[in-house]
Amino acid sequence: MQIFNLFSRRLKEESGEVPDTFQYDDIPYELRVQVVHIMDDGLGSEQDYHESYAYGDTRGIYKDLTSILRREYGVFHLTGEKYRDDNERLELINFLLLEEEVTKVLDVVELVCRAFEKVTDQWPGKFTGQAETLISELNFRFKERGVGYRYTSGSLVRIDSDFSHSEIVKPALSLLRDRKLQAVEKEFLDAHAHYRVGEYQDCLTDCGCSLESMMKIILEENGVVGIEKMAASKLAKTLFDRGIAPKELQTQFNSLQSLITSGVPTLRNKYSAHGHGARPIKIPEGIAAYCINLTATTLLLLHSFR
Repeated sequence: MQIFNLFSRRLKEESGEVPDTFQYDDIPYELRVQVVHIMDDGLGSEQDYHESYAYGDTRGIYKDLTSILRREYGVFHLTGEKYRDDNERLELINFLLLEEEVTKVLDVVELVCRAFEKVTDQWPGKFTGQAETLISELNFRFKERGVGYRYTSGSLVRIDSDFSHSEIVKPALSLLRDRKLQAVEKEFLDAHAHYRVGEYQDCLTDCGCSLESMMKIILEENGVVGIEKMAASKLAKTLFDRGIAPKELQTQFNSLQSLITSGVPTLRNKYSAHGHGARPIKIPEGIAAYCINLTATTLLLLHSFR
């Protein structure tokens, strides 16, 4: 649906009321309602629900989504007896509107976006381009409300800077959709998933794994063997020793190797890869955010070597 530049929106922009930083601990009610409108456009409205009966149509899609969430949360009904409804669509909507735990609301948003993409794949003639349009609107609504999450490459990711996401993380995710890089993509998306829920130790570990996987893939593509147990520093050294880096970059050999071996791997080793001893190490959120952006930048660099 077209986003209208209403007078009230223009007035807020002119008066500086539009959020210029992101927050992550609250999903405003207005945003939840907007998600419901977008969901109705992509998966079907109340009327569609009552008029459809075959599996795979509106009713079947809502049934699948609620069944996934009930099973994962270990409940018989998402909203409890107090708000119990007679159909899965209303159950999902009430859960989306009433749930206090932000991560669970985000679970719904992520599943709905995946359902958009599934519907487009199943009925391309009828829904061509619809998933992309709806997801673009959803991302816009999140940004407009100052909520720092964006759906991309099949998952919700947390963003701290719209610039770094659009200029660094998003291009990296786009490149990683290559079928040969599925392992790298999964590890990088896992890092985002851990970051989103505050599991920063696991975030750093996954960042390091994604870089090691990328280097191993590049070396394998170049016929290098015996790399399975190599550490990140050894992988990087082999990458440069074999001349896989473009010749015009050889003068920057030292700085390039330093970037790859002393950036993300060092952060991972310091904060997450070893035992914490009697005193658990508290990893600062800023370190995790920096690590994700540094990982994305390095993945882009490594990809240019292929």
